[in-house]
Amino acid sequence: MIVETTRFGPVEVEQAKIIMFSRGIPGFENLRRFFIIPAGDAGDIQWLQAMDDPAVALLIIDPFKYFKGYCVDIPEPDQRELQINDQSQALVAAVVTIPGGDPANATANLLAPIIINAGLNKARQVILDGTGYTTRHKLFTAIPEAKDKPSGGEGE
Repeated sequence: MIVETTRFGPVEVEQAKIIMFSRGIPGFENLRRFFIIPAGDAGDIQWLQAMDDPAVALLIIDPFKYFKGYCVDIPEPDQRELQINDQSQALVAAVVTIPGGDPANATANLLAPIIINAGLNKARQVILDGTGYTTRHKLFTAIPEAKDKPSGGEGE
């Protein structure tokens, strides 16, 4: 089927690629059907596009590739709802925010990852209580500026 999107124009989506959120996503509770679009050549950065609202597309990443030591323990009720019997069935994505449109200040929501049962295409945004994660982890750490070398050394 063809889905009209604001950001990508018309996109052909196979029925088998539609991801269902039974409760929607916080802030978009009325939207239940989404699909994933790669973000250019960056294979680990993708868009989660709403099928029923052409303007809604969330930038998502694989948080394990960006945050060493990130750990997700999917709560039992969410595992049951998503019919996840084994952790290998779960795809984990973190929503990225780019404040002011400046990618250098991008943050990832590690507190509430999106969990997708890859086999059933069922998904839910899960809140990881008691973990210490927040909704705004810096995606890119600042590179320290090089300091000028002091002059006046030997041989000058």
